[in-house]
Amino acid sequence: MQGAALGACAAATGGAGVAGVASAETAPQAPAATPRDNPFGINMHLERFSPELGLKQLAMARAMGVGWVRGLTAAWGFVQPKPTTWAFDRPDRDLAAIETMKLEPLGMLGPSVAWAAPMDPRSASAPWGWSNYPPGNLDEWGEYVTRVVTRYKGRVRYWQPWNEPDGYGFFMPAKDAAQKKDEKWLVERRKAFLDIQRATYKAVKAADPGAKVLSAGFAMGGDCDAGFVGWLMANGAGQSFDIMDFHMYWSLANVREALGKIRRWMGEAGLAAMPVWMTEAGASLRTGADWIGPYSHADVANFVPKLLATTLAMGVQKVFLYQDYTEGNKAVPLENSEFSFNVTDGPAPAAWSATATVRLLRDAKFLGEAALEIKTGKAVGYRFGRPEGDVLILWASSPENLENRPAHAEGTLAWLGATIPLLLSERPTILVGPPG
Repeated sequence: MQGAALGACAAATGGAGVAGVASAETAPQAPAATPRDNPFGINMHLERFSPELGLKQLAMARAMGVGWVRGLTAAWGFVQPKPTTWAFDRPDRDLAAIETMKLEPLGMLGPSVAWAAPMDPRSASAPWGWSNYPPGNLDEWGEYVTRVVTRYKGRVRYWQPWNEPDGYGFFMPAKDAAQKKDEKWLVERRKAFLDIQRATYKAVKAADPGAKVLSAGFAMGGDCDAGFVGWLMANGAGQSFDIMDFHMYWSLANVREALGKIRRWMGEAGLAAMPVWMTEAGASLRTGADWIGPYSHADVANFVPKLLATTLAMGVQKVFLYQDYTEGNKAVPLENSEFSFNVTDGPAPAAWSATATVRLLRDAKFLGEAALEIKTGKAVGYRFGRPEGDVLILWASSPENLENRPAHAEGTLAWLGATIPLLLSERPTILVGPPG
C-alpha cells in the first residue's frame, strides 16, 4: 500500500448515504455464488491474523460480494526461512480459508529473504527476515517460486511478484535524497527488478503453464521512482507478464492520470490489448489538514462507488479495494478505521456503499456514458447493463477535482424515454431500471 502523501510523487449511512444503500442496522447477506469473472476483489493481510480472525475477514469480504482476495502471501521468508528449511504452514492455512469461502486467490510472491539478499544490511544479523533488497542469486529465487507454484498448482491461477517496487520503501531503499536523483543508481535499481520479473515469469510458466503472471503492483505515486514503470516497459518487461497491475488512491483524477500513463506505455510496447488490473485502490479516513485535507467516513463511502464505476468504465478488468480489516490484534473503534472497510465490531460506512455497488456491477457490462445535459456545475454519469436492467451511477464533480470536497450540478438525464430532472452532489446517485 502507498503512504498517505501520494501527492509527493505524483453511500455512507445517515445523511451522507448513497442512494439505495442498506442501513448499518442490517448486515449484508452473502451472495449465493461468486463467479470467477467477478471484477471486484479486496486486499487483506491474512498472514498477520489468527486463523479464526482470518476466516471472519473472509466472511465479511464475501458478504460485500467480491469474488477475489489479494491475501495469499507466500513470502520467501515464510516458506524458506533458512537455506535448508522449507515450511508452507502459513500459506497452506490461508489458502484453505480462502477456498472455504469460495473466493479466488491472487498469490503474492516475494519479497526477498535477508539470507538470500547480500545487499541487505541485515543479511547476517537477521537472515530469516523479509528483505526489500533483490536476491543475490536468481536461481535461488527461481527455486523458491517453482516450489510455491508447484505446491498450489490447480488451486492458485494468478501470481504476482513483489509489491510496489517503484516505491523506495519496498525495493532497494535509497540511502538519501541525493541517491534518488542518481540516474546510474536508478537504472541499476530498475534492471534489478526487471531481472526478478523475468525470472518469476519463467519459473511460474515452467511450474504451471496455465497460470497467469501479473506485473508487480506498481505504486505510481508517493515516494517512488517516477521513471521506473516507463523504463521497464521500454526495456521489454511486458514480455514477462500477462496482466499489467497498478495501484492508486484518493481521487479519480489520480486514477485517470495513472491509467493514462499505463496505457501509453503499453501502447508504445505493442501491448495495448493486455488486461489491466488495479490491485490496490481506495482512500483512508484521515483528519490531517495538510495536502488533500480531511477524509471523513462519508467521503470514503461516497468515493467507493465512483471509483468502481470509473475504473470499469475505463476498461480496468479487476479492481481490488484496500483493505478489508484494520491491522492489529486489539479492538479497533470506528473512528480509527483508516483504510479498512471492517473494524472489530462491524462494517465501516464505506462497506455499505461498496456492498451496494459491487452487487449491482459485478455482473454488469459497461454501456457508455449516461445521457446527461448539465446546466450548472460538472457531472459524471456511467451506464451499465445487467440482466435485471440498466444501472446508472451519477455524481457531481467538485471544482477542485477532489473526492472529499462538496460538489453540485444541475441538469437532466435522458433515459427510458423520459427527460429526468437532476440535482446532483458529490454523493453518488444510483438508478436501476427494469429489464429491456
